[in-house]
Amino acid sequence: MGVTFLTSSTRSPEFFRLIVDEHQPRIAGEGLDFRDEVLAQIYDRGDAAPKRELVFHLEVSDEGTTRNLRLVETRDIRNWRRIGRMVFTAAAASYNGDFVFHVHHPTWRHDRNDPATAVRVGGRKVR
Repeated sequence: MGVTFLTSSTRSPEFFRLIVDEHQPRIAGEGLDFRDEVLAQIYDRGDAAPKRELVFHLEVSDEGTTRNLRLVETRDIRNWRRIGRMVFTAAAASYNGDFVFHVHHPTWRHDRNDPATAVRVGGRKVR
């Protein structure tokens, strides 16, 4: 029995954002660290058992304008479409997560939907 792979072109949105669910409570406190806020959404202080979820909505758009003002770039994005959600039921915050672990992101493409326009192919610079 053979395996058949169907291929089709990808289509990436131009803009993407994560929005915290409107029902997530605000965490009170002065000078809170982002990590403390994430942990407080899911856990009660001193209790390792998760009590709640942290929910984000995923939204995309292809409609927007970019303006460059000397040192600042501003974008006005319209017609956001909600395409999904992420639900976190556990979290961790650590020194390694902040200072040791690093994700190498791919370089920009000239056309976000065409892998042939990548600056690197097979790890080698081509442009």
